[in-house]
Amino acid sequence: MKQRNFGFTLIELLVVIAIIAILAAILFPVFSQAREKARQASCMSSLKQIGLGLLQYLQDYDEKFPPHQERSKWNEWSSRPTCQWAATASNPWLRFPVLVDAYIRNLQVYECSSAKNIWYGSGRVYGQAQPCNWPLPSHVDRRWLTFNQSIGFNFDFLFGRSLPQVREPASAVYSADAAHPEAASSVGRVAFADRCAVACSPDWSPRPADWERNDGFITQSTRHLRGSNITFVDGHTKWMQYTSIWSRWLNLYREARQRGMDHNQAEGYAFEIFGLWNNGPWFP
Repeated sequence: MKQRNFGFTLIELLVVIAIIAILAAILFPVFSQAREKARQASCMSSLKQIGLGLLQYLQDYDEKFPPHQERSKWNEWSSRPTCQWAATASNPWLRFPVLVDAYIRNLQVYECSSAKNIWYGSGRVYGQAQPCNWPLPSHVDRRWLTFNQSIGFNFDFLFGRSLPQVREPASAVYSADAAHPEAASSVGRVAFADRCAVACSPDWSPRPADWERNDGFITQSTRHLRGSNITFVDGHTKWMQYTSIWSRWLNLYREARQRGMDHNQAEGYAFEIFGLWNNGPWFP
């Protein structure tokens, strides 16, 4: 009896390899997105805790938002800073994370595993060893020595306000994935939460002129699958795609213009509702 040969020919082997390669090309992006969805969910949980911490703070402080160091009140913790973003940030006790820490007691909630840029911590962008720093009370509490933050606070909108002065708490941004630790106050900084890290990388330096519409730059400079997690003043948290963040601001601006407001008034109206201002070049 003639023995049958169950071996593969070279062509059959190449076909099998090609099929495996095609399946891998299809599945690997799916696995990558699944991992990012898990990181997004973890980050959203952290932002939810930050929002709940704020609500407890408001209950204890007559519904007034955390204060901030004013330009006229530089104190012994820091000499007069020369950097624009440090000019009102000399008091380590007046950082948002420090003020709400008693209600959260977990510094890890300020870290987002998807973030490409970390602001605080050793050698970071706003690290305490940097000349342009936003100081933290590490001289009293050593936990702040290794504090890493990649979640931003909307200081520009909340400073000097109380809760009743917020027109729509469910629509106004409190904290978010953002491109600045305490100035998460513009459409671009929230929609493109990693834009600072990406814009400074060799691959995107100089930054393309059409960066808000450049698909490759958008993918890299947005944090969670082309969007950001946002916690609003009423405490709820949700993910918004970068286009939705921009559309929300633009719709408010157009609504104000239709009511007869001039450009500045319309921008102010959008800011009062959404808590974000427009930093272009997206401009009506």
